[in-house]
Amino acid sequence: MTLLCITNDVADLRSCTIRDQHLSTCEDDACTGCLPRPAERGLLCYSCATKLDEALALTVALISHCRSIETGPRDTSGVRTAPGSRVILPTSWVQADTLYRALAAVAVAYSVDWHVDEPEWDITASHHQGFHPEAPIEAVWWVTELLVRYVTDSVERLRTKHHGAAEAVRYVHAVQTALHAFPLEEKPRRIRHIRCRTCQHESLQWRPPLEHLDPIVIQCSNPGCGALWDPQMVDFDMRVLREDIEAELLGRKGKAA
Repeated sequence: MTLLCITNDVADLRSCTIRDQHLSTCEDDACTGCLPRPAERGLLCYSCATKLDEALALTVALISHCRSIETGPRDTSGVRTAPGSRVILPTSWVQADTLYRALAAVAVAYSVDWHVDEPEWDITASHHQGFHPEAPIEAVWWVTELLVRYVTDSVERLRTKHHGAAEAVRYVHAVQTALHAFPLEEKPRRIRHIRCRTCQHESLQWRPPLEHLDPIVIQCSNPGCGALWDPQMVDFDMRVLREDIEAELLGRKGKAA
């Protein structure tokens, strides 16, 4: 009996199939291939096993990268404080939490499947909630490296049982999602709706750090200006703009009533 890649049993993921090969029951002319890939590395197909190895190899850099981005869109669901208080985290930090939790789920699944000890946990991060909001990047790097080492050392066995294999392919998907949102080699991008305080043009540009721990740069791209700005000042201008817009909308609702 041929075992199929675990993705065919994970409801929330796309099944791995062989391109241009079809089931005998396939009647879809637009189908690009629906014949499931066989499991070749434990319960993973060759492609999934390769992607898992690649994902683990770049995990430390990717999570550290996401935690190094200190500005950007805010996710109001990122709350990890005492009752009554609230911390609004950058979206990239929430992504780092998601990655850590997903990798921790792989580790826990392995420990349950094989009845072995879980990895060493540190107060820097929780496998249920992610990183402490005030954790320094060095600590994030360290605890992530510990977890990656645990999973990497276990990978041959963890992918042979259903629970570990399923969490492993979910983690691969989480890494692919994070790379799409926060590629390791980021390009400069325009900051919309905010004007340069010097020339008053909407010409501000966000530039990623050139090296690990380098600062984020906001610079006016107007050839006649080129002013540099602190990201916190740009964040302040965006908050003011948002408050003005919300006040205007509230005023319109009041008049309509």
